[in-house]
Amino acid sequence: MENNGKMGRHPLACRCGALRGHVDLPGMSNRAICHCRSCQAFARYLGRPEEVLDDAGGTEVVQVAASRVHFDQGAEHLAVVKLGEGGMLRWFAGCCRTPVGNTTANPRLGFVGLVHSCLAGQPLQPSFGTVAARVNTEAATGDTKPAGHGLAASLVRILAITAGEWLRRGHRRSPFFTAVGAPVVEPVVLGADEVKRLRRPDRGLQL
Repeated sequence: MENNGKMGRHPLACRCGALRGHVDLPGMSNRAICHCRSCQAFARYLGRPEEVLDDAGGTEVVQVAASRVHFDQGAEHLAVVKLGEGGMLRWFAGCCRTPVGNTTANPRLGFVGLVHSCLAGQPLQPSFGTVAARVNTEAATGDTKPAGHGLAASLVRILAITAGEWLRRGHRRSPFFTAVGAPVVEPVVLGADEVKRLRRPDRGLQL
């Protein structure tokens, strides 16, 4: 979804305020709720499932070009974990374990899914529009699983964000990767037993 507001910024901050930054506006974004077991596991790893997950185990994310994200203070607190060797890079503030966002290990893809918890300084809708998708609902928690919607349109928007970043070489300005394409922080890679415990396999299909 394209933000149609004036040029501006949406604040980004961790819970304790040591890590602060902003997201440049306007720009294309994709606001979605993901119920996959890996997103649920990330919230549990941080010890913040009640703050991050909704009643059905969903995590709201705002997917934007990574070059639009800037850390203005406390970048040294940025930390990253992988749920196994092949997992996504899941970024958080090490000072208070606030989730920041998810990226792939390939910096050229150029987008980040920012977790709502770090964007709570002001309402999301004026900056990023309404929630456009609810995905991976087969892994939702609770007795009644929500209906999934918007996956195809979300994939189109993500591809558009990625293509735009590649054409502009915007991925080279990502705050999550160095100039040579390495993560700015060495990832902690969780072992198989820890990942299995965090994903709680009785809660749904592994994604």
